[in-house]
Amino acid sequence: MNGQSGFQFENNKDKIAIPFQLINNLVFIPLEVNGVPLNFLLDSGVDETILLSLDDKEEVSLHSVKKIKLKGLGSNEPIEGLKSSNNILSYKRIGR
Repeated sequence: MNGQSGFQFENNKDKIAIPFQLINNLVFIPLEVNGVPLNFLLDSGVDETILLSLDDKEEVSLHSVKKIKLKGLGSNEPIEGLKSSNNILSYKRIGR
């Protein structure tokens, strides 16, 4: 399963710089989901993006949402989550 059907760097560039924060040896990247700023933990070993702790982000509007069960998160019992598609992830460049 692919995370995206394709991507393209803007202005025909072959690389971009993405700002991040290093906290306790974890890489956090500030991104926007449908225009709402969130911080993402970079984890190159996952197949899907998982959003946690959205309680204080009530304004996040996700598209095509359906309930799913997630296993393997430190418990034998599955937890309920939401699967969403057709959202827009973006980042804001710092400086130029």
